[in-house]
Amino acid sequence: MDVRRIVDEMAREPQPPGGIDLGAAVRAGKRRLLWRRAVAGGGAMAALVAGVMVWPAAEAERMTPAGPSAPTGFDPMVRHLEFGWVPDGLSARGVDNGTRHAAITAGPRPRDERVFEAPTLAVVFGARGAAIDDAGPRIGVPGGDGRGNCPMNDKITEPAPQVGGRPAVWRSLQAPMTGCRPVVRELRWEYAPGAWAAVRLERTPEGTDRKDAMMRVARSVRSGLNAPLRLPFRLAEPLTPARLTTGQAKPNWNVHVEYSGQRTCSVGARPSAYRDRHGEVGPADTTFDGRPARRTGPELTVFGMKGLDVSVACATDTDRTMRSISVPEQRWKDWSAG
Repeated sequence: MDVRRIVDEMAREPQPPGGIDLGAAVRAGKRRLLWRRAVAGGGAMAALVAGVMVWPAAEAERMTPAGPSAPTGFDPMVRHLEFGWVPDGLSARGVDNGTRHAAITAGPRPRDERVFEAPTLAVVFGARGAAIDDAGPRIGVPGGDGRGNCPMNDKITEPAPQVGGRPAVWRSLQAPMTGCRPVVRELRWEYAPGAWAAVRLERTPEGTDRKDAMMRVARSVRSGLNAPLRLPFRLAEPLTPARLTTGQAKPNWNVHVEYSGQRTCSVGARPSAYRDRHGEVGPADTTFDGRPARRTGPELTVFGMKGLDVSVACATDTDRTMRSISVPEQRWKDWSAG
């Protein structure tokens, strides 16, 4: 567990009045769920987010980024964006919503349906005044031979054509990993005064121009949506969603929710039928209320809860939170990652 990274991510989010003891949360040793790492693109995000301000669902519509104004926050449980055009071969889909950003992802269909590939395309919208450099999923850049001898420079920018009549820039990375040549990593535009959006793209089909592909994605994305995202499980405890990440590469899918409020918790679920056979989650080593389970630090995974594997990690009372979860079978059998 990268404690420094967890603290840095927590510090970026505003804390509500009264705050939450971040030290206690970090000391609790919250570990990211396997499928959260996959969706986030290689484990760059912290496993839990504590002490964030979450907007009520009833306010989601008036805060969606439509027209010339931008929201001051996002409801994580609402779908705000939808792809128009994406490059060929990116059939997997995902959502990554926080309280200060909304994002959608696309990626290749994995060869093994039990394992998710990291996304290779993301569209991220930030709230008004929010920095988006570290918001949403990490997307890589096409690499060179990695043998270059040069300092890393991720501040290279150049003007880009407007997106929707709004100013835009190309952002490039020059580093040993790119063979010391500048590689366009992001198209960023000010979609409303004081609010920025970005398209991040790792690789494109052979013969496809990176800039053309990024611009086409940006100009075709739909924003300002207000589509509630339901979960494949129910949580009886009064916890507030602070971040939602999902992934879907049919027939497999996953979902992960980070909660704040009275306590800080992380809950994830995926179909038992597609349990990772490579053993990264690990086999059952105990039972929980009569079901096979596994404990790893503060994280409890219960296998086969009406067809789902469910993992919970909380700063305190993980077992209580697990017992508050119910799985209506029909609720997840027709579930979509958004």
